[in-house]
Amino acid sequence: MIRTKSMISVMAGMPRDILGSFREPAPYLAFDLMTILSEFLFFETLARNYQTLWLDTYFFVFLFFCLSIFLKGRDPVYLSGLLWIKKKQESEEGTVLYLLMLILVYFVSPVVLGGFAYGSLLSIIKNYNPPAAWGVPVLLMLICVYPVIFAVFPWRRARAEIILDLGVKKTASLMIRIISGAGIFLLSFYMLAFVYYNMYRINADTTLAWYMRPIVLIMMGFIFTFIYLPARLHYFFDSPEDRGNRAWFILTVISLAVFSMTGLDLF
Repeated sequence: MIRTKSMISVMAGMPRDILGSFREPAPYLAFDLMTILSEFLFFETLARNYQTLWLDTYFFVFLFFCLSIFLKGRDPVYLSGLLWIKKKQESEEGTVLYLLMLILVYFVSPVVLGGFAYGSLLSIIKNYNPPAAWGVPVLLMLICVYPVIFAVFPWRRARAEIILDLGVKKTASLMIRIISGAGIFLLSFYMLAFVYYNMYRINADTTLAWYMRPIVLIMMGFIFTFIYLPARLHYFFDSPEDRGNRAWFILTVISLAVFSMTGLDLF
């Protein structure tokens, strides 16, 4: 009963939290707004050119993403958020973020992101006839590189409380945040475009009755949550205590699900 009331209060406070984010804009706000804007500008183009542009460039996007996670180890705001999660593991909110970090960063995301990177790499070098023996080692390396970088650099530094002085490193920190943010956003952008591509593939054989649309909309919400969260999770680490952070994530997922059913005329 208490948890139900808490959930109701969170949902009821979402409009206030969403509007309140504009008073002191945080990086997650720019990330979500750019995602929503990208729906209308780029997703359809990238999805339609999946066989060429997406496959031939995702491998490099993944490497850029791994570099971004490495750079996050020098971001004092990011490290402060990880330290907050470490210290608040026994609280409800801290436990949720800590479990999400363990499940997504160390188990789910490496397999999904690394597997896609392996497929993209095969597409890039298909004309060079690589030996079959290298396939498994390369796949395992691509699966492991992201969680290893996160564990060795940001998480280890946060646990050791190696938080840089914001006043001394303000300029360097801003550059690091811009570069790392670009890498994380680009990976999220590609993952979402992958979902749209697969929806295009089934579009020709899909005819939905009007009463099935709400069910499909809910299903798309779950799918976009799963696809959007691996990259967006790193912006939860930036400001884990901010209620607007959660509100904007929910709003963006709803926007993605609704747009997939209306903006692209997929159904």
